[in-house]
Amino acid sequence: TLLTTEADEPVLLQQGQVCYLGAQLDEVAYQRVMESLCEQAKIKTVRLPDGLRFRQWGDKLVAMNYSLGTVDLGEFSGTVTFDHDKLPPAGVAFST
Repeated sequence: TLLTTEADEPVLLQQGQVCYLGAQLDEVAYQRVMESLCEQAKIKTVRLPDGLRFRQWGDKLVAMNYSLGTVDLGEFSGTVTFDHDKLPPAGVAFST
């Protein structure tokens, strides 16, 4: 059992590499569960602002802004560097 309710009822069970989520979680709890499972599987995660999407394209990482506002890509500089620091609405940037 990886996660239980306050009443100690199982919510997230794991057997080997298979997990079963037996409840509907709120957004915060779901994010914690996914980050924990990804960490366990050694999958790197990055929290993105609303509307920003990353996609791996060959050896490049592509950032796409689906939001109505400009996104600051500089906050990812410790992880990846893009050809633009600011990404306007409907903008696309490529990792360098």
